[in-house]
Order: sequence, then structure tokens, then C-alpha cells
Amino acid sequence: GNIEGGYLIENSTYNSIPIYSLYGKTKRPDDEMLKNIDVLVFDIQDVGARFYTYLTTMGYSMEEAAKRKIEFIVLDRPNPIGDKIEGAVLDDGISSFTAYFKVPTRHSLTPGEMAFFYKLKMNLDLNLKVIKMKNYKRDMFYDETGLKWINPSPNIRNLNAAVLYSGIGCFEATNISVGRGSDLPFEFFGAPWMDNIKISDELNNKKIKGASFEPCEKVPEADIYKGESVKGICIKVYEKKELNSFELFVNSIYFINKYIP
Repeated sequence: GNIEGGYLIENSTYNSIPIYSLYGKTKRPDDEMLKNIDVLVFDIQDVGARFYTYLTTMGYSMEEAAKRKIEFIVLDRPNPIGDKIEGAVLDDGISSFTAYFKVPTRHSLTPGEMAFFYKLKMNLDLNLKVIKMKNYKRDMFYDETGLKWINPSPNIRNLNAAVLYSGIGCFEATNISVGRGSDLPFEFFGAPWMDNIKISDELNNKKIKGASFEPCEKVPEADIYKGESVKGICIKVYEKKELNSFELFVNSIYFINKYIP
């Protein structure tokens, strides 16, 4: 993944084979894309957070395949952040591209498991097959699989960022920067007006398992507060299996509110 979120991707061709974008004018495969198709295959690395949109694309594609009686195959991949569950289940009546499945914020499922869950939940009349992984255990983190890390998107640059994303990513609905456009996306949060020294002290005193916190400043080259000096918190993950990123988010938002100037 080397294209930033929010940028539309146009259709293209490769060796005269059409390539249709599902992150452009439409986010669902349509009749033109699916004509003469016998099998639709999903093979994309997810990061284990509900609002990471790759599995929404899978869900949309499953629905369209079911309508047309097209076989759907998932080549399963690891959930890079293991089998831990965090956060609340999506409320009834809320559905969007970034909030499609009624699962917790950190859901613990692989793409194949999510496909089975969604087919059952929606009672889809779909010929679904999942090609399972070999030697995989659900409690594995990505660095235990022996697979080489490849950024699933430009701002998830390492496993620590993926672990933090389920919590720190919640700030993207607010006026808090998550470090997009800096060297530490999702390993940082802040705002020009933030009292980062007091908040850092509070978080360290809270003794949140698996992480420590340092006041720091960034000047993002993109996204919110582009070109401004942002006072924030740099997050040091020292035990990723102990860290509850959603708990970190809840505590952080509390202390940010406590010290609003």
C-alpha cells in the first residue's frame, strides 16, 4: 500500500488486462467489472481494526458476488496484532465505509474469519471458500509468523503502529493529529495547543501496560496542522502483547480534555 487514504484511484490496464479500482468513483464491483467472471478472489493484508477499510471492500465484494452467484475465495492472511479484542461493538443503525462490520474496534479476526462471520451474519447466499494458512496460530503477532513486513498502507509502517492503530486511530474523528505527515504516524498524537508535558506525565503515572510516553514536537508535512508545530506525545511500545491501545486512547482523551487551555 503506497497511496494515502482519501486519494481516489483510477481504473487502469496491465498487459491489456483491465484493472478496476474499488477506491475511486465506486467502492463496489459493478456489472461491467463482474461480467464473465467465474471467481472473485480477495487477497489483501488487513491490520485488525474495524475502521481499516480493506475488509469493508471485502464485504462489499461478497455482497455483489452473492447477487450474481459468483464464487468468492479468500486467501487468508494473519491478523498482525493477534487475537486480542478491544473497544466497543458498533452500535445498531451505524454503517459506513469506515464502520461496516458489527464487531469491536480491535476485532481479532483474520480476513477469512471475517468473511465467514459476515456471510453468517448477513445470511448471504454465497459460495465462499477460504484458503487457510499453514502453521498459523491466532495469538501470533506478525513478527512471529516469519513473514516479511510490507506496509499495508503508507502510514502503518511497522508492527507497533499497527498495534496502536485501533486506539490512536480513533483520534482521526477529532482535531488531534495522529502524526500523518510525520516520521511517526500512529505512534504520536498531538495538537499545537496541547499541554504535552502534563499529559505525558499523567499517562506515565497511569502505568498503562506495554508503553511509555514522552513529550515531543512534530511539524507534519500533510494532513491536519500541516506545516505547524504540533506539541504531542511520542509513544514508546516496549511490550506490544500487554498494550491495550483502546485503553490508551480513552485515558489520553481524558487527560487532553483535563488540560485544554
